Amino acid sequence: MEVFLVAAPVFALIYFVAYFRWFKFLKGTDRADASSCCMSLLHGAVTAYFACRECLIRPWLLAAPNTPLQNKILEFSLAYFVVDSVHLLTLSPDTLFILHHIGGIVYMLTSRAYVKRGALSALSLMGAGELTSPLQNTWTLSRLCKKHSPFAEKVYQAISLPFTLVYTIVRLGLGPYLVYEVAQFYVRGGADGVVPRWLAYTWSVIITLAELGSLVWVYMLWAGLIRFYKRRKQAETKKVG
Repeated sequence: MEVFLVAAPVFALIYFVAYFRWFKFLKGTDRADASSCCMSLLHGAVTAYFACRECLIRPWLLAAPNTPLQNKILEFSLAYFVVDSVHLLTLSPDTLFILHHIGGIVYMLTSRAYVKRGALSALSLMGAGELTSPLQNTWTLSRLCKKHSPFAEKVYQAISLPFTLVYTIVRLGLGPYLVYEVAQFYVRGGADGVVPRWLAYTWSVIITLAELGSLVWVYMLWAGLIRFYKRRKQAETKKVG
């Protein structure tokens, strides 16, 4: 777990620097969430690249032993999930994200340290999820900072619709497809003999619930986007009047 032991302090350092230096002008959970975004940007960029690369160059063998690189990617992501979970539990409670992180930690930890197999399934789902990380974190940071920065306000207005569209396509298209492929493999016993059936079922439940959580967030994004455009239209109408 060498990568975990190095990455966890790095993520914590990024969080503290962001919290106590970069986002001092924000208050409460906004300050904490903006700091979390800085960790997420690093995690998303690194994980998306290496996870997608592994999925493209490796055979689709979901019961195969983990490679050394796959284990390192899992440890890197575990470090982020653990540090971000501390953030969520202490400064920015969010039930949906806390449950998501717990599920992710269980999946990755059992794959890395217990059965030492199934990393490709975890990486395929993480890679797909982190494809939207640059847009998602830029959108979140601009939303949190828009009251304090005209530039952030412009960024927020410019990327809200593209981000929502891209996120929806990934979470309603690629996400369900990967969840189905992974879950049906494990539920049908594709890893019998190397992954205990109870763990195979657990993994399948975790990724299914995570996908359902993504659908909830898609709904919330569209609801928020509609409210945003309504408020902007009302403001423009008042100016004209």
